[in-house]
Amino acid sequence: MAEIKTKKQHEKGVALIMVLTTLTLVSLVVSEFAFESRVEYQVAINAQDELQAYNNALSAMRLRSLLLKQASKMESTIKMLFTAMGLPASSLPPTSQIMQMVPIDCGMLSGLFKLKDSRLIPQTALENAAAPAASGDEEAVNAVFMGDCSAELISEHSKISVNILRNNSGIAPQQTIQRLILSLSTKDMEKFFEKDDANGQHAEKPDELVSAIKDWVDDDSEETGGSADEDRHYQYLDDSYKAKNAPFDSLEEIQLVYGINDELWNILRDKLTIYTQEGTIDAATASLEQILFALGACLNPQVDPLQLQNNPGLALFLEQMQLARIPGLSFAVINSSFVTSLLTDAKIVEYFDTACIKSSFAEKSGNTWFRIIATGSSGNVTRRINAVFQAGEGKYYYWREE
Repeated sequence: MAEIKTKKQHEKGVALIMVLTTLTLVSLVVSEFAFESRVEYQVAINAQDELQAYNNALSAMRLRSLLLKQASKMESTIKMLFTAMGLPASSLPPTSQIMQMVPIDCGMLSGLFKLKDSRLIPQTALENAAAPAASGDEEAVNAVFMGDCSAELISEHSKISVNILRNNSGIAPQQTIQRLILSLSTKDMEKFFEKDDANGQHAEKPDELVSAIKDWVDDDSEETGGSADEDRHYQYLDDSYKAKNAPFDSLEEIQLVYGINDELWNILRDKLTIYTQEGTIDAATASLEQILFALGACLNPQVDPLQLQNNPGLALFLEQMQLARIPGLSFAVINSSFVTSLLTDAKIVEYFDTACIKSSFAEKSGNTWFRIIATGSSGNVTRRINAVFQAGEGKYYYWREE
């Protein structure tokens, strides 16, 4: 009897262990399945956010491009309004200046418009509409954009054109060389002319680096200001190549030029352009730094730069220029004449060659090249599109998705 009882207890113990083991395995399977389901759900949400963020950036890009393409028609309409109000059309700001006053923002657009039954409805129309008779007849009203977007506009005419260095005649290439030298002569640029780059070489001074840029685009094979072979900086590299002796096809190509390393490239990329062929810069959209470099190239030879730097009139000029360029605050036509008038008001115009100023700043803005940086976000995802748009042709000449 005792043996039979012991055997039954043993069988019960084995059964209990099997049940517990089975329950443990089932729990693990359920937990793993639940975890995988949560992961797949989160992946799906992220994929949705990724697509929504990209579409938001794309929408902002297209809307900004559409405004630029229709800018000439908008300008004609605004001129008619100016005339109707008794204001001279000559007081109308440049198109580029007006375009930068127009914000592109998904939040603002969603506040102005809603989607109702797949139709774009002004928000005011929804607010003024009568309430539906029955709740079942209500139509879904959704925001135009799920997430955020914006589109920054930068005029390429506000930058230094490096392809113009290909020309050997006229005043524009010489003024461009001076601006480049000045932009490379600031205190924070000194380190690039003291230490070797990854290739074990560096330009000794700013004018040597500017000469290397010119040698890359000009027609000859001799170094600027000398008779040495301009390929000598490149032929002993591990992956050797020759100076192109043709215009830059992309701004990134400038990284191949002797003396320009990755760190310097990251500084110069926002100051240079390959798209415009004018020697002038647009004072309405250029940074104050670019305006100072352009003015520095127009200093009279007998003027000591430190004398100008210590003159309180320079700070006054910069302050007035900054105020005049605040969107919506001023409608001044910012051109070479305006720059000269501000210098006169600041009592420092005698430091400069006014003829040089006239040839350095555009008298009438004819901006057609623009860089558009569109950003879209949804959830935790942000997408960015960087493009160069030619407004006159309505075409993109550069497109990069990040």
